[in-house]
Amino acid sequence: MSSALGTVWAARHRASGEVYAIKIMNKDFLENTGLWRRALAEKTVLEATRHPFVVAYHGSFQDALSLYLVMEYQRAGTLESFQAEQDGRVFLRDHARLLFAELVLAVDHLHDRGYAHRDVKPENVLISSGGHVKLGDFGCVAPCAAAPDDDDDDARLSVCGSPLYIAPEVLRGRGYSRAVDYFSLGVVLHVMVSGAHPYATPGARTYPLAAALACAPVALDDVDAAALVRGLLDPDPVARLDSARVRASPFLSSVDLETLDDT
Repeated sequence: MSSALGTVWAARHRASGEVYAIKIMNKDFLENTGLWRRALAEKTVLEATRHPFVVAYHGSFQDALSLYLVMEYQRAGTLESFQAEQDGRVFLRDHARLLFAELVLAVDHLHDRGYAHRDVKPENVLISSGGHVKLGDFGCVAPCAAAPDDDDDDARLSVCGSPLYIAPEVLRGRGYSRAVDYFSLGVVLHVMVSGAHPYATPGARTYPLAAALACAPVALDDVDAAALVRGLLDPDPVARLDSARVRASPFLSSVDLETLDDT
């Protein structure tokens, strides 16, 4: 598996027989591209993060050529591949609700530590052997303001993320907050329950910013899911649903989030 910073390989520990995921990042590449700061941020966040729905970190090491991050290995693949195995390539309502609730808790855990993931998408969500989510790939993670405020010193200005999941304010270049992750969550939920991106036409590989700013997303049959998606995809980050309103939404009303968070 590849990411912007390096490649991830499965490796077996000789003594214990345990399998781990090792992210290998070439030092010259990081230095020449200026991505070494992102690699350091990824390591820092992994060290500070302990949550049932975030990929577990086991340590790091280096040699003359590369840096290595050691994480837990998930054999079940990603949320994207897991969805492809479902009937009709979509999740049933109850299944989607549980997985989405876990993903919300993972993102909130990261936000509570002052960071935005900035690249929440199905390919970056692993699935455990027990069928639970594990948010991973922190190559775009960065310290970020809690609330939308273009004048905040912590507001980010760099463009980072995947075209089909990136929030419109990231592309405006005037700074943004952790609310960008909630826009991405809205896209993820829409894909989970419909099998389609809320804006892009079939086969599209670029992000149609004008659509997000001027048009409503594609309708969903599930009324509660549709209302939640609309609130998350609000192009205005101030009006966009935040953590408290997402957790209180009718779509998640049957999920005991406090108990789930203590899993």
